[in-house]
Amino acid sequence: MATSQSGPGGLPRRPLSIRQLLEDAVAIHSMERALGTCYLRAKMTIKNLNIVQVVFNAIFKKIALLVVRYPLLFTVGPLLMTVGLCVSFLKFRFEDDPEFLFTMTYGRARSDRLNINNLFPLRDLENYDYGRETRIISGYGRILVTAKDEGSIFRPEVRAEIEELDKMIEKFFITHENVPYDYQAICSRYFKKCLSQSVINAFNEVEKSVNHTVKFKYPLYLSPDKLKFHFYGMFFGGVSLDDEGHMVDAKLAHLVYFLDTKTEERKEISIKWEKEFLNIMTAAHNFSHIKFDYLTSHSLPEEFVKAGNKAIPIFFVTASFMVVFSMVACMLDDCTKSKPWIGLLGCLSSLMGVLSGCGICVLFNISFPPSNYAVPFIMVGIGIDDTFIFLASWRNTDPRKSLEERIVDTYVHSGVAITVTSLTNVISFGACVITYIPGLEMFGEYAAASCIFAYVYQISFIGGCLVYLARIEVANYNGNFLICKAVPESQAREYLLLGIY
Repeated sequence: MATSQSGPGGLPRRPLSIRQLLEDAVAIHSMERALGTCYLRAKMTIKNLNIVQVVFNAIFKKIALLVVRYPLLFTVGPLLMTVGLCVSFLKFRFEDDPEFLFTMTYGRARSDRLNINNLFPLRDLENYDYGRETRIISGYGRILVTAKDEGSIFRPEVRAEIEELDKMIEKFFITHENVPYDYQAICSRYFKKCLSQSVINAFNEVEKSVNHTVKFKYPLYLSPDKLKFHFYGMFFGGVSLDDEGHMVDAKLAHLVYFLDTKTEERKEISIKWEKEFLNIMTAAHNFSHIKFDYLTSHSLPEEFVKAGNKAIPIFFVTASFMVVFSMVACMLDDCTKSKPWIGLLGCLSSLMGVLSGCGICVLFNISFPPSNYAVPFIMVGIGIDDTFIFLASWRNTDPRKSLEERIVDTYVHSGVAITVTSLTNVISFGACVITYIPGLEMFGEYAAASCIFAYVYQISFIGGCLVYLARIEVANYNGNFLICKAVPESQAREYLLLGIY
């Protein structure tokens, strides 16, 4: 009795034709070919990777043979190279201009400013107009003055102390090449006169008025004859206005002292004046009715540098901790195999890499920004990590082999890992170079160069030092103290019993 075959859902299944069978066979064959091609490609890829590894292993084997035969060359050579590159620090150039460091090199703001400055020059003219400045100007001292009780600055006792403060600033002298200069000698000029203080002019106008009250248009005041004007918006804050827009009171006075910086000599003089300005303002505490804050054109860059300098003592603390940690991490309970000194040498190698990387960058006239203070912290972490890999590879070698064979195995097993990690670090730091932000570009250049030298010194300097430490281990000396020879435990007990050891 024939049974009918049914498909899904109880429906009768149609018999397959020969054509459908052939098409299915062709599809299956094509799929098998595709899978076979993928398998062959994967196999070739693995084979290519194996070829790369074989090439690297051959290179590191040759390097290891050179290091084990000439350890002194690979130990002293990096030290001499570091010292040689440090000589370039004689042309060290520090860049502390925040606006230059953190604005786009090819940004439109820079090109527009350049065009404006070319069309409407400011400091190159005899008549300087501060209202046309397009950037943070160089060469000035500023004071923000308020009353101690936060009241009006136009009260007679407050006005008197503000005028006294202004005279104190204008009258002090600085010396440059045995020539004395006061503010009147180095100020920016408008029609051959120093730019006047609008605050002091306002006080004088108040004194001239009939009822000694303030009555000025704010923020721009035109004299009755329309021949003079004052932009009070820059010199007064916390103002009160009447219905007609006249300033009737103010709680803040802004004293500004613009300096002439047209020539290099004038810039040097203005820097000296600004330093003396800061000294005088720091010592000025003999005022009963006013309080003030002050800054100069170099205040922001100086604070930027101070923030970076604060990292220097932190680096020494961190470096000390890293040295101790590295030495402890490289110690073992077996004194002959313990190598704490390789941890110290790993930190030294990282420091050498930083000095050499910075030296080569300075040699190519790359400025050093304050953000580069972070480079030593990064390099110490990277360098000591590679040293741990190197030491772990040495400990995994067969102690029954000769010293030369163990060094070769160490390089072969750790070389690729160190190379790959160093390469990725260099690529990561090198990516900063294409940001078109000068501060990041300089940081990337210094960090990438330091990383390259740290890698080179890891292969050469640490390898050479490891050869000497390995010889100490093979000679059965104490790896912690280097000069004490280890003895078997049974023999040590005999020495202890005899009172010799």
